[in-house]
Amino acid sequence: MMIQLNQKHAGCYYCAGQMPFLFAEYEKGSDRITALLEIDTRHQGWPGIPHGGVGITALIELADILAKPCLEYPLYFNFRFGGEKLVIGDRVFLEIIRSGNVFTGKMEKEGGRQPYLTCEITASAPPILAEESKTIENLSSQSPVNSSPLVMPNFANRIIFAPQTQHLHKYRTFYFRENQDGRVYVKCSLTDCRDKDNGIDINKMGEYLHPGAIITILDETLGWASFFASWQGGVTINISAYFPEPIIPGGRLYSLGYCERTYGTFQRKIAYSSGGLFEKKEGVKRLIVYANGRWLTKPEYKEKMLRYITSYSP
Repeated sequence: MMIQLNQKHAGCYYCAGQMPFLFAEYEKGSDRITALLEIDTRHQGWPGIPHGGVGITALIELADILAKPCLEYPLYFNFRFGGEKLVIGDRVFLEIIRSGNVFTGKMEKEGGRQPYLTCEITASAPPILAEESKTIENLSSQSPVNSSPLVMPNFANRIIFAPQTQHLHKYRTFYFRENQDGRVYVKCSLTDCRDKDNGIDINKMGEYLHPGAIITILDETLGWASFFASWQGGVTINISAYFPEPIIPGGRLYSLGYCERTYGTFQRKIAYSSGGLFEKKEGVKRLIVYANGRWLTKPEYKEKMLRYITSYSP
């Protein structure tokens, strides 16, 4: 393998230019690609640690560079967190290995023993999750009887949005909504801070919205659904997402998350949540990405999150 400057994604915010958000060089063979990334303050989510979307997006970038000519839709992503904790200042090793249409990868501390993040990306994936998707579509189609907003800093604006518009997306609003049947879900509009921006501010992979940016949005939306259901703060254990087709900017976009169930004790609870990304165009609403996952919640996470949110200044 040889070290290469990124030419396939020329002009990419994530992996090209003088100071890319993720990486500028990689080592690439026929079925394997690696890169190094240094975690800095641009990547921070909660205090002192990287946002999970950083690793998710970096591994997707590498998989697309390795793919010939690119990752082919439909795409199915499966990411799992665990292993050694990462903090600001750590150097991490990224790797993607291809076997047919399946790309497996990891992100781990340089010299570490256990990956912080692992993934499996399936290109040209068969249709899946049809029944699960119907539940989310039905939830979204009902008129809520109650709705409460939560305005909070946008910790992921550097991952999700293009550099020239990040200052317009420093805050976001999550709406906690209750339907007539008593089910509560979380909704977050991606296109409400600029009138009719139609997703044009979201980072792209070629002509289409970047899957890493979209999964980052879904991770936060489903995560807040989990935290609300357990009334605790938490961290992502795993998240999966299915993209039946590429997302072309042009419609109003919003994410939705719903906690299906929780189990465990008050001190350590696991929440299962599902949801998706919806597009509304010319009066027609449709689910364009489906996601589900698990979140670990603990009382001490809640206290840390509340302190950070109330003191944060973007």
